Amino acid sequence: MQVKEFISVCQDRHLQELFEFLRFASVSTDPAYKQGISDCANFLSKELERLGCNNVEVLETPGHPLVYAERILDPSFP
Repeated sequence: MQVKEFISVCQDRHLQELFEFLRFASVSTDPAYKQGISDCANFLSKELERLGCNNVEVLETPGHPLVYAERILDPSFP
């Protein structure tokens, strides 16, 4: 499949995924959105797993959670 064809075929799905991500109320400077930030981090971790990342973690911090992910294509790669 050519790039332009792929974009055309998958555009609606990709836009829906993007809109779902953008709907999270996650204003990091406002404590009222703490739960939204946590929900967004959990959503992102599930999406990264779905996309094939091997190791995905939501790391709690004193501030906001961090999402760490890696995709190991070949363990011999640096």
